[in-house]
Amino acid sequence: LPLDSMSVLFGTREAGLFILRRRPAGVFEYSPFADGKLPQSHVTCLVRENSRVWVGTRSAGIAILDLRDSAWSYLSTRNGLQNDKISTIRISPDYVWIGDGVGVCRMARDSLPLFFHLQGGPRS
Repeated sequence: LPLDSMSVLFGTREAGLFILRRRPAGVFEYSPFADGKLPQSHVTCLVRENSRVWVGTRSAGIAILDLRDSAWSYLSTRNGLQNDKISTIRISPDYVWIGDGVGVCRMARDSLPLFFHLQGGPRS
């Protein structure tokens, strides 16, 4: 998932998120991204929507990063999802479409409980 012209964000099955940056002279380096902020380290999908990055996980719902202030929000069965197993996320002007372990969930954007920020990472 491109973040800018010099860096790409990617997810892994066991180690969470990483960022790959292009340095001068064409050298690339990668490093962990968002240590401790994801509810689970198995990333299933990434979607960018303007200044937000949506991160789907295998069994812990969705983490949403606001790139403007580095704040994280979380969506799971505790606050609206029908299932925490996320396979895909699609964002349209009015809805967020979420493929999960039991089918497809369509949530109206104005009803999503995403506009709270957790400073210490996901709640247990």
